Amino acid sequence: MACRRAFVAIIAAALCAGCELPNVPLEAPAYEPSLFVDFETRLIYHWPLGRTISIYADGSGVADRDLRAAIAAGAAGWMDAIYYREFDIRLVDSPQDADVTFHFDNVAPVVDTDSCEGVLLGAGGVTYFCVDQGLTTILPLSFVGSSSRSRVKFDVTISSDPFQIPTQERFFAIVAHEIGHVLGIANHSGDPNDLMFTSPLITDPSSRDARTLRWVLHQPSDLDL
Repeated sequence: MACRRAFVAIIAAALCAGCELPNVPLEAPAYEPSLFVDFETRLIYHWPLGRTISIYADGSGVADRDLRAAIAAGAAGWMDAIYYREFDIRLVDSPQDADVTFHFDNVAPVVDTDSCEGVLLGAGGVTYFCVDQGLTTILPLSFVGSSSRSRVKFDVTISSDPFQIPTQERFFAIVAHEIGHVLGIANHSGDPNDLMFTSPLITDPSSRDARTLRWVLHQPSDLDL
């Protein structure tokens, strides 16, 4: 089960960013994409329009699984889903240059997740980040000798359990699913034909996933990424 958990450290207020958005026709989302903080609070988040999102992949831990290749494939699928180049995604070679880090669960993360750290609990992957008073928190780099200031906002853990991810196709599906969470689809679809289904069976976004992401990207963001 590709379960997502966003671990919210402290939320004192939901802040809406009054950014200018392109005047584009919006389709309704195919499913609820918001982040549920509690029964009364739902938040929308996405990166600033036009942002290049930098991802660092620590591929150690599972020798026969190419994490960078899976991220590149997943990123390409999501970029094909948008119309106006609202974002770009690139892989970087250093965590100091990353906005997002990926790693397997049998490898220590390169960032200190502190109180936001989550447990996979039988999931294929988990995406988490910290929020403090409506702002996403930068996750500090944890390795010795790091002198550069971190810019990492998201840490993504992928299961190394062959029972959770028995095939290469399943592996690519889980990674692409978690990228969807990073981009702003906080919730899950109830349709097994969607990539954002809780246990994805496909490796590319469906038309419903694409429509939902396009809607999210053109809403005011409640969190500053």
